[in-house]
Amino acid sequence: MKFIQDERLNVLKENIRIHNKLSSELKDLEQRETRKEQSQIESKEILDKEEKEFNDINELSITSIFYSLIGKKEEKLEKERREFLLAKLNFNTLKEEIDLIVQRKKEILNDIIDIEDISNEYNELLKDKEQFLISLNNSRSNEIQVVKDKISNVEFQKKEINQAIGASVPVLEKLEKIYSKLNSAENWGTFDLLGSGLLATAMKHSKIDDAKSLISKTQFDIDNLINELNDVDSNFNIRNTINIDGFYTFSDYFFDGLIFDFIVQEKISKSKNHIKLVKTNVSKLKSQLLMTLKKLDSDKISLLKIHEDLISG
Repeated sequence: MKFIQDERLNVLKENIRIHNKLSSELKDLEQRETRKEQSQIESKEILDKEEKEFNDINELSITSIFYSLIGKKEEKLEKERREFLLAKLNFNTLKEEIDLIVQRKKEILNDIIDIEDISNEYNELLKDKEQFLISLNNSRSNEIQVVKDKISNVEFQKKEINQAIGASVPVLEKLEKIYSKLNSAENWGTFDLLGSGLLATAMKHSKIDDAKSLISKTQFDIDNLINELNDVDSNFNIRNTINIDGFYTFSDYFFDGLIFDFIVQEKISKSKNHIKLVKTNVSKLKSQLLMTLKKLDSDKISLLKIHEDLISG
């Protein structure tokens, strides 16, 4: 005999899982938003300070006159300009990250399932099924249910891993784009060093600006990947096999290398190497997830065979 409400029970169970996952992601996004907003407040204070110091040197002021008299105005102006550009880039990137987080929160709130009625119905059906299985007084029925639960658990784990694999794709795509832009900038920088003039300089800066524009989007995607990895990691300990420490501070490192209009070839090369390192680690992570998925596929086939034997035997 089969429990008449089995299909409904499975649907409710899946809806509860979806709700819990979305709720967890929403909570994580809210925490990330709070941290980013606090960082943005601090970044704005630094930006205002650096802008004032830059203007004091650039415009006619006592400070400007003083550095002119001692012959160090241009040196001081360049220093303040660089610090102002760094502060401005950091502030704008934080703003972009917050906007992306807010957008994702809206999407989740639209998708999230009202859980109260679902949970009540699910719990009632569980009680009914428990009574049904007890009434059968049949050891085979219990074995079948145990195997079905294992199959359901494997399917859920597969779904979590597929979501983590999916989250790795935009990260790898953006890292590849950034690397390509930096490579192009490095090539134009080589022409620049050979005395190719303003065109080479302008093209180098253009390619670097293109790379900078991807920073916040890449860090956002990396944070999403880490979030998906947290769901998977409780069962498979992926973190123990892949070094993801550099994922958290990807944008910070990038800022440290590429923040000024004038950028030497060495800084471009170092930034390329860091991109390559992060990309290698994300690729390794994706490969590890694919291997785990293959193992789960094998487990499911074995469980389905056991399930079939229990029913037909």
